[in-house]
Amino acid sequence: MRVRPLTDPPLSSATGPRVVALVKQVPYVEELELGPDGRLVREGLQLELNPYCRRAVTKAVELAAARHGHCVVMTLGPDAAEDSLREAIEIGRAHV
Repeated sequence: MRVRPLTDPPLSSATGPRVVALVKQVPYVEELELGPDGRLVREGLQLELNPYCRRAVTKAVELAAARHGHCVVMTLGPDAAEDSLREAIEIGRAHV
């Protein structure tokens, strides 16, 4: 799935580098619970963009802007991971 605001110029028109930030969506929890199989129980947990990934997107946007390039954000996950991509787009808008 590709999520990109329609107001952005096509990626092929960039004169500078494409900076890629890889992001991950993680459960927002104060306490983790493990199931009987030893795996994290994710049912009913709110998800958020990993805080380290949030910083990576900020730096990638700054680097791309300084070099007149574009920042591309990618993730791998279920359909709910689209929320992380949308958050990354908002981070980019706030820093440009």
